[in-house]
Amino acid sequence: MINSLSADLNVMRPSMVETGLEPISYNLNRKNKDLLFFELGKTYNTAGVGNYSENEHLHYILPGKVGQLTGNQTSER
Repeated sequence: MINSLSADLNVMRPSMVETGLEPISYNLNRKNKDLLFFELGKTYNTAGVGNYSENEHLHYILPGKVGQLTGNQTSER
């Protein structure tokens, strides 16, 4: 890309995995567990010069104990 804001932003992403792993790593390093992340976004691919494709994705990551993620969590004392 011409005039990108930084060297990290000079290409259009072919995959959403890398951008999904960054917040996971950040939170796990701070002992935050049982996380649920999602991202709506686009990826870009090419099969040669002039043959480009843009695809929309829903990317979700569920690290931790997924069985404990419920909307009705109550604690009895």
